[in-house]
Amino acid sequence: MLTSPRFTAAILVTGLAAGTATGCGQSETGAGGPPRVAYLATSLTKSYSVAIAAGYRSGVAEVPGVLQEVVAPPGDADPIAQRTMFQGLLKTAASGIAFSSSAPEEFVDVLSEAHESGIPLIAVDIPPPAESGVALYVGNDNQNLGQMLADLVIDRLPPGASGAVVLGNPRPGLPVLDLRAVAVREQFAKRLPKVRVQGPYDTTVRSASAGKAWSQLSSANPKALAMLSVGADGPVMAKLRHDTKATWQAAAFDLDPDSLAAAKRGDLLLVSPEHFIKGAIAGRLIADAAAGEKPLPEGWINTAGLGVTTANADSIIAREASDAARAAWFKPLVADAFGNGGPKLRPLTEVR
Repeated sequence: MLTSPRFTAAILVTGLAAGTATGCGQSETGAGGPPRVAYLATSLTKSYSVAIAAGYRSGVAEVPGVLQEVVAPPGDADPIAQRTMFQGLLKTAASGIAFSSSAPEEFVDVLSEAHESGIPLIAVDIPPPAESGVALYVGNDNQNLGQMLADLVIDRLPPGASGAVVLGNPRPGLPVLDLRAVAVREQFAKRLPKVRVQGPYDTTVRSASAGKAWSQLSSANPKALAMLSVGADGPVMAKLRHDTKATWQAAAFDLDPDSLAAAKRGDLLLVSPEHFIKGAIAGRLIADAAAGEKPLPEGWINTAGLGVTTANADSIIAREASDAARAAWFKPLVADAFGNGGPKLRPLTEVR
């Protein structure tokens, strides 16, 4: 049974028009009051989602007079709870809603209804279902991200290397991760055709189970050249590599503190999907639309990733130390994205 999102959600609210916060996620502006927008996140505890939310708040703050809130279910990836929360936001943030969900098809009907009623909508990080009517998506080219991950490892292997690499996927069936996995395999076939890519194996999203899964994969493949994850398995992979004094390269995604520390000491290669800028672009666009500056564009805004190694780990650790540091680091990139007519758009049919 679902409980009210008022009591189950982690909620952050910022009132920008009057400079004060409103409470409990309820609108206090009424008809004719300041526009109010929201971001429905997958989680406010996972590093990737926290970064998107921080970017979103930063982006909305660039447009004076727009109130904002960020809501998410407790824990991670609960699209059924998100459905209930989205329905609540239709009453409290009707000026515009951005959302991320690992399974947006679970509330495609309410997304479609919101679209039909004219509420500005933006999908962030995970593409929207075609039948939802949501016409703007801010997210990565996940084939490109998979190639980046493969290249980080390939560049550190001998030319013409042969042997095996092991590929893991913590959430098989999630399209963005599946695309990365396909790209990893293709890039190894292209650049190191003598290397066999084994997997992707299901390494699960739970850290305890992930540790066991990677330990078993390492034991079964003691001569592997590398272990790669298309998700955020970095902390357990780096710990395993460090504790067992393994020689295989480890590579994964996202910028949690443990992964960054491992990248700094050389136990892990990382690709960051740069979640903050996705949120910042979405927040600025939704706030502009809410303030009547310009309607939302339609299409795919493709945001680039970043490789993190020992060479740049210190600078990225400093960047990730606070929301203010992130905002300062990304400010010129966001400004560049909004220069010359606004963010570049590709058709939604090209999303990959």
